[in-house]
Amino acid sequence: MMGGQGPAAILVVEDEPLLRVLITDILLEHGYAALESATAAEAIEVLNSGCDVDVLLTDVRMPGAVDGIELARRVAHSRPEIRILIMSAWIYPRAEAIPAGARFIAKPYLPTALVSEIEAILGDQRYAPEPSDGRPLVKGAPLV
Repeated sequence: MMGGQGPAAILVVEDEPLLRVLITDILLEHGYAALESATAAEAIEVLNSGCDVDVLLTDVRMPGAVDGIELARRVAHSRPEIRILIMSAWIYPRAEAIPAGARFIAKPYLPTALVSEIEAILGDQRYAPEPSDGRPLVKGAPLV
């Protein structure tokens, strides 16, 4: 739970429908709120719509012009309060390729491993309440 205001909201960005539903079900069973997107473009729409999101859980390889790594970079830049967990069955990104503070989990993973990563990332105090460039944080600032 974030700030005692109900369950943490996790935006699941996964292009494989069955996997997206499975991940969402796991999160719901463990008390999280879950939103779903099939592409990075859909995820950007959700984030720009004003939905409260605590964690972005994104696959790396997705259709469209923006992959999961680029989506994570945009979210880290525009919405630094959102924690980021990147997943992939195909690649293991270099540490310098992902935003600072983001975590990675390799697919396939056990449901308990996913929940452990979510719990760890929600407990991570490295997420600052304002961007590192000194600008004041505008909650829900649009992604570029």
